[in-house]
Amino acid sequence: MFKHSFMGAIAATALAFVGMAAAPAFAQIDPASTGNGELTLTVWDSTAQVSIVYGLGYRLDDVLPASLNTPGTTITIDVTAQVQSLLGAGATIPNLGYNVIAVDSLASDQASTGLLDRRFAVTGALGSPVTNITNSGVGNVGTAFDALAAAVNAGAGHDGQVAGPADTWYVSSVQPAWDLNIAGAFPASSAAFGTALGFYYYDTGSTVVGLPFQFPGRPAAIQQGYGYVDSGTGQTVYGQWLLSQVGNQYLLTYSIAGSTPVVPLPAAFWMLLSGLGGLGVVGRRRAAA
Repeated sequence: MFKHSFMGAIAATALAFVGMAAAPAFAQIDPASTGNGELTLTVWDSTAQVSIVYGLGYRLDDVLPASLNTPGTTITIDVTAQVQSLLGAGATIPNLGYNVIAVDSLASDQASTGLLDRRFAVTGALGSPVTNITNSGVGNVGTAFDALAAAVNAGAGHDGQVAGPADTWYVSSVQPAWDLNIAGAFPASSAAFGTALGFYYYDTGSTVVGLPFQFPGRPAAIQQGYGYVDSGTGQTVYGQWLLSQVGNQYLLTYSIAGSTPVVPLPAAFWMLLSGLGGLGVVGRRRAAA
């Protein structure tokens, strides 16, 4: 069950999720080994040495590019309680870093579901995905994510609870066990609070499913960007995540701007062209005479 209520109809032109409630106490994060890992937010302050890991209630299959590339798509999740917990533990907004990831490390799921094996979606710098990821690298991300999920889920569960260096689910920009595979192997996977991040999909399969464009990279692993080419401007519009403050709330938002309509030329313009063409014909006839 989603931790956040769903509002708005799913339509061909838009997909809207609105976060309405905090996670239940002692929630569990679905690991990558389920074949459909949970979309997870990690936020940390390396100076204060505090962090949280928070399952967002959506699964990897919910946030595939085929769904999130629709122009005008927006997901808004209220993470006020989680950020306030960090601030209460000594964190400061300027020192906060964050990333978002969902992972599937179940290599046997292709036969049963038709989905690609060992895949994940992760934040990164807008327009600049990591392009040197191998198949084994994709697998390593799954291993790292499952280790973190196991630590979060241990005992009563620590989903959304503040951790420090002594805690097994602690994450920081220099934590080897987790960031060596995420912030280390993907150095641009995180950003400071208030800075937008792109979203990128990686898999070990050889088939591309429902994705509009692909960044060049090693053929061993496929890298796909969340976005589309705007027919009105010819520019690529990127889907992006943003952790920010809006009023007295802290919100995590995914958005992809709507397409720019192609403005047709007015009828008067075509009439003018027709008239000019007619004048040209008359001119040629007079010259011939």
